[in-house]
Amino acid sequence: MLAEIETAIQDYLQSKWSANGGTTIVNRFDIDNEFEDLLKYPAISIATSSIGIQTVTDGCIKMTPVISVFQAFKHVGKPENRRHGVYPIVTACIQLLSGNDLDLEIDYLKPVSCKEVFHAKLKELGAICFETQFETSFDIESIDDNDAVALLTEGISYYLGDENVDADATDIINY
Repeated sequence: MLAEIETAIQDYLQSKWSANGGTTIVNRFDIDNEFEDLLKYPAISIATSSIGIQTVTDGCIKMTPVISVFQAFKHVGKPENRRHGVYPIVTACIQLLSGNDLDLEIDYLKPVSCKEVFHAKLKELGAICFETQFETSFDIESIDDNDAVALLTEGISYYLGDENVDADATDIINY
């Protein structure tokens, strides 16, 4: 469910952030990779920051992830430009996601915090980045050991690149 939430947030924001007759002006980025070309327009990245876990019943566990939405922008120069350009975008993101369940079986997203992120690569590029955190929760049913081993095998195979394993999902990564 975590991957589905991250993907749904990314897709939802991309569908809302458009200009020039519907052309999407938001790019995806990974703060640990090179992304100079992506900063022609605002860029976003989604990551799960932490996960709270609570046993509800013997057969059910409640997971409460905190999802971080990173928004990167080219350096906007004067503080006035930041106030009139960047802050409204950050605020709009909070408004768009707050109270939204993204058509998933999760509790509504709740904004938790927002702060500027300082990162050496961003500074080198003359860019700024804001991290807005949202919290949600969902229940997962307990699974038996065989299903848990199958889940581990799927995850390990995905990261080791075993092409002979049938995945339950496909990730699409745009650069």
